[in-house]
Amino acid sequence: MMLELDQIVLLTVSVASFGLGLVVYQRAPDRVWNRIFTVHAVAVGVWVFINYLLQSASSVTEAALWLRLTHPVVAVVICSCLDLAWVFPERIRPTPWLQRVLLYTAGLIFSLVALAPNLFTSIELTQGTVIVQYGWPFVIFGVFTMATLGYADWVLLKKSQHLTGLQQLQVDYVLYGLVVGQTIALVTMRWRMPSPSTISSSRRQHFIVWVLICSQQWG
Repeated sequence: MMLELDQIVLLTVSVASFGLGLVVYQRAPDRVWNRIFTVHAVAVGVWVFINYLLQSASSVTEAALWLRLTHPVVAVVICSCLDLAWVFPERIRPTPWLQRVLLYTAGLIFSLVALAPNLFTSIELTQGTVIVQYGWPFVIFGVFTMATLGYADWVLLKKSQHLTGLQQLQVDYVLYGLVVGQTIALVTMRWRMPSPSTISSSRRQHFIVWVLICSQQWG
């Protein structure tokens, strides 16, 4: 089967994400934010690979399966992003375990929208493109995603105001990557959405949004 350009890019990004996580971990496995970043990078790699499987789906049932599986994986991506913001770059220990448990538990709870029978109202496979009409449960997960990422941005912004020297530059670089990735993803989704009441998605929309959001990790 001949792979299309967007599928090749997604496979490349997925493999690169796994590789980046491994490289960062091996550089300093005892550093807490290296370990958290590794979790984040691996989750992004899994997320992008599932999106590749979605684009390669040969039936509506298969496409629905991959769409539902993206939610728990994305929850790990989002939660690990905030987890990283809490400790990067000055902390040598993780945040209190209860705080982290609450964070990842919240992610798990919100990812349960994947089980909602009305997560999407219709899926069509048209000329190699997956057309999805999402239901209202998807909006709940979207609110969780943007609220968590917005809070991560705020945490990094506060650190940038208090840290100095190299640490401040590191925080500014990561914050810039996060904000740019989120902004482009939001603009892209808004451009692709025909109306506020109907959230639609296509194969190429998934490709654009997923790659742009996961580009945050390269910061």
